[in-house]
Amino acid sequence: MNIQQILTSEINQIIKSDFISAKNKVLKEMKEYSDLHELWETTHGGKLGPYGNFPALKSISVKLGKFCNNMRKNCKTICSECYAVDMLSYRAELNKRLENNYRLLTTSIIPRKNLPVITDKRFRFNSFGELENMIHLENYLEICRKNPETSFTLWTKRVDLVRKIKDKPENLILIYSNPLLNDVSIQKPKMFDKMFTVYTKKGIKEHDLDVNCLMKCNNCHKCYTKNNITQINEVLK
Repeated sequence: MNIQQILTSEINQIIKSDFISAKNKVLKEMKEYSDLHELWETTHGGKLGPYGNFPALKSISVKLGKFCNNMRKNCKTICSECYAVDMLSYRAELNKRLENNYRLLTTSIIPRKNLPVITDKRFRFNSFGELENMIHLENYLEICRKNPETSFTLWTKRVDLVRKIKDKPENLILIYSNPLLNDVSIQKPKMFDKMFTVYTKKGIKEHDLDVNCLMKCNNCHKCYTKNNITQINEVLK
């Protein structure tokens, strides 16, 4: 191989390398843009995870915001036993995604064309986190309206926000997440379809309660279908 051929080969290699580098940079930027402008979905399957009789349930969640942080300070609330705190402490990538979801959902109303298309039969809002404001709730309501064939379930303690709903979508199941541990006094608020309360083993025995949450969400579906079950009791994890 003569000098000219060697130079030509080296130049071609540099051009190829520059092209690959530029292409990778564009792909990275496209991914980063997509990550910043799209809601991230996680899966929620209960203890059986994805290995139950049905596919794992998908969820759109947010970081633990101001409401969550304030509630965790009260030792009488279930929030003081929050399982998400420990989980998120060692899952940096998930934290990043939930923070981005929080930013998108709580700061402005998302145009319907930019809301996700959901093809699942059942879907959950907030496996992690809580409603932060009315903007957050309105964005969830719009997701329901855009996807009328999907049944959505939202757990929330924010009665103050739910009361402001003017037109609740037919495909939304609202579950009041009782903030108090071992509580039998609070009644299901208006606008809610069901109420979910967590008890210790001692609390279950003291109140002689039936534990009807099996912690196998992708098999059970009590919370994800409209039925005559309005009280759901779970043993503290």
